[in-house]
Amino acid sequence: MWGTRWRQRLRLAPLYAAIRAADVLGRAGNARREGDARGGPIAAPRQPGIALVIPDRDAPAMLMDALASAYAALARVDEPHQVVVVTNGAAAAAYDDVRAAYPDVEFEHSGEPLGFSAAIARGLARVRHDWTYLMNNDVTLDIDALAHVAAHRGENVFSVSSQIFQRSADGRREETGFTDWYADRTGVHVFHALCRRMPISLRILPEAAARPCFVRRHS
Repeated sequence: MWGTRWRQRLRLAPLYAAIRAADVLGRAGNARREGDARGGPIAAPRQPGIALVIPDRDAPAMLMDALASAYAALARVDEPHQVVVVTNGAAAAAYDDVRAAYPDVEFEHSGEPLGFSAAIARGLARVRHDWTYLMNNDVTLDIDALAHVAAHRGENVFSVSSQIFQRSADGRREETGFTDWYADRTGVHVFHALCRRMPISLRILPEAAARPCFVRRHS
């Protein structure tokens, strides 16, 4: 059963119903697309190539670690690649050492702070390949990470998400997990609740926005 208390289940009932409906519609859509595929291709074959887009706000040392792991992972993928870093909220000179260490990186800079979606949009505007890996600047990749997710690309696949392992030793696997809230005299408070037995689609929904993932460009 999803949720832990009846009040929690009541609050989440609309979201739960919407997700279950999406599951049913998704399965129906997949069946239709599989039928279409038997009659001919429904998407143009992908071209080889991987782009990485990494937003960074005034954290060049952290970005250095992310890029080191990214290039090590790219070396395991025998395809053309492109790395775009969207720096923002800092002077361009703050990234001089990063530019020197990684001359192949394409920098898109904004002195003003950008939101995550705005930074990603700027990076995607420079992408030249069909598939883009969106990577946070506080993430380091396993050396085989890109090779594994790249293997799951397909003509009818839009996105492939990576698994995150936390650096902290508190034993929690999820980055954001399932959230709940309570109110007292000081206001409303949000906290991480245990992910009990519930549909897998509901468990991963809050986490999807924070995960590094592959997305496919559609014209």
